[in-house]
Amino acid sequence: MDERTCVDGSQREYERAESETFLVIQRDTGSRFDTEYLMDDSARFGDAPTCESCGEFIGMREWLPPFDAEIRCYGSEFGDLAFFHEADFVVSERFARLLESSKLTGLSTTDPITVTRVIGRRVQGKRTPTYFRAQVTRSSAAVDEQHSSIIRSGPVTCPVCRANGIEAVSGFALEKGTWSGEDVFAARGMPGIVVATERFREFVLDHDLSNITFVSIAEYRWPPRRHA
Repeated sequence: MDERTCVDGSQREYERAESETFLVIQRDTGSRFDTEYLMDDSARFGDAPTCESCGEFIGMREWLPPFDAEIRCYGSEFGDLAFFHEADFVVSERFARLLESSKLTGLSTTDPITVTRVIGRRVQGKRTPTYFRAQVTRSSAAVDEQHSSIIRSGPVTCPVCRANGIEAVSGFALEKGTWSGEDVFAARGMPGIVVATERFREFVLDHDLSNITFVSIAEYRWPPRRHA
């Protein structure tokens, strides 16, 4: 087999991986659709996922039912996405239906959220959307440390999860040949964010989905830049 052939044997998929533009999904902070969600104080949690190789934690503890949450709107409209943090969001019923009818991979919607309270003076009296939990695939895609600008608390020691404390990011790259074709995914070595393809961005723009914006992985900064 040609070493340039991707895991599933498809040269076409390999060529797509080589030319793909990868983006980080972000909340559209400050827009009229700026929306977040907060789990109720009574929320229950299961175990956090761990690396199959080294046993280190690679994600947040699983939110268990009942899925009760408060919606906070900082603008004048409910967003199609409501964020808890960059890697954790719920989506509107409209978003969920459009996603289901698309051919996009890596993002699924599951249980509906029970909205226990809405905070936001400018949305009072407006219909509250039904929101659904969103789950993102953990991909085989891995950060290319050599071609990324990442400050970590120590060297990466596990070749599987590639996790170590991130102190700052000034752009990153994905290692060639590790991405397996998902349109939305979590990358090894870069916890806390969600990566998407240009095809997913086009889906968002085509359907005018709100409270979501994108930045290329090469331009991604954490902590965010502060403007004077």
